[in-house]
Amino acid sequence: MRTRSGVVLVILLVASLAPLVPFAAADTVIGAEGAELLEAGDFSDSDQWQISSTAGFSSDAAEHSLGMVADGELSFTHDRPDNFQYSTSWASNSITNSNATLGEPDSYYTWSKGPNITMTDYDFSGLHEMLVANVSLVLHFSIPDALNQDSVRVILQNHGPDKLVVTYARTFGPIYRMTNPMILSLDGLALADWSALEDTQFTIDYASTGTSDDSEVRVDAVGLRVKYHQPWYSFETVKATNTVGDVDSPVVDISPYDGMISGLAQESCGLVPEGPVAGEWSFDVETPPLQELGRIHVFGTGNHTIWVLPDDVEGDYTQIQSGDSLIHPDSLQHIRIEIEDGCISGVRIDVNDPHLVVQGHVSGALVGLSDTSYIRFAIGSSLVASIPLQYGAFSVDVPVGHALPERGEEMTVGV
Repeated sequence: MRTRSGVVLVILLVASLAPLVPFAAADTVIGAEGAELLEAGDFSDSDQWQISSTAGFSSDAAEHSLGMVADGELSFTHDRPDNFQYSTSWASNSITNSNATLGEPDSYYTWSKGPNITMTDYDFSGLHEMLVANVSLVLHFSIPDALNQDSVRVILQNHGPDKLVVTYARTFGPIYRMTNPMILSLDGLALADWSALEDTQFTIDYASTGTSDDSEVRVDAVGLRVKYHQPWYSFETVKATNTVGDVDSPVVDISPYDGMISGLAQESCGLVPEGPVAGEWSFDVETPPLQELGRIHVFGTGNHTIWVLPDDVEGDYTQIQSGDSLIHPDSLQHIRIEIEDGCISGVRIDVNDPHLVVQGHVSGALVGLSDTSYIRFAIGSSLVASIPLQYGAFSVDVPVGHALPERGEEMTVGV
């Protein structure tokens, strides 16, 4: 029976928030209230989410992964059988000079009627990052005659105190396992540690009783077989998307044709410097009634500097970065952008600093999953959050004003 391992990711809430939306009587704004841009984020209606999956880089559906919306949750389940592999290493050193027993079985053997045959030094290079499942001894040996009084003991060493693996006595006949080796489990005896396994030592002890020997022990090869968890070296992706039309995005978009420019030219890509000296683009942004301005986002390429001066603040402009929150968000903002090179296609000021808020948890067995497994969230073509797949509860709270569509356009949210 193949054991299985699985992981379940449950998303409890996905919400894109614009904290305040004004409402008016005639032409006068009289109040504002919170609004959800993503009403499907409570997962009450499975028809609002489209779920798809792929295996690797192909267009084939995932074989081991499933996504679904049910009971007010979005869940992704990955259930894949263990991928076990085996590696057998053969002893490469003998402190008893039993050299015929070194390496793989080759029909040459060391024999004994009393002196120990001791083998050690195993090599598992390249496997130390793998998880050990179990360990076995692979013994190519024979006892050509029946054991009436004598015995043969196989002893495991260098894993704490010496441990008896097996004893052969009163066999009533010969034992021949040269071509069909004896496989002996070391579960509970050997440490499941690669370094300890490489230092493993086995001693085959022929214990003679009486004045004459019953037989002898012949040892061709002594191997250590490790069963370990092998990564699948493949990946699967499950995606859930929700699309909303005619979105009233809480943003103020400024095009290259708005405001005043100096030393800049309007090209198809946006604003570019006319010469080697930086050009300047300036404009003002008013605060919507009963709301606040959020973050500034500059789109385009090249080097530029953003300067901001609130209308009710005395002094000079302050430099900020794209994605920063505006200071004095309830004031009219004077904005100046110095463009050194490249092309700036536009500027956006989001309103009320909209965020994507997610709550969820991961359960199940994560052992064996690659550390490149992630939970990702996107709005349109923008990846807004990516977190490692780790056991337990998680939450995401990230600003998304830069990723929202223009007002009246379609918004797609993907998990």
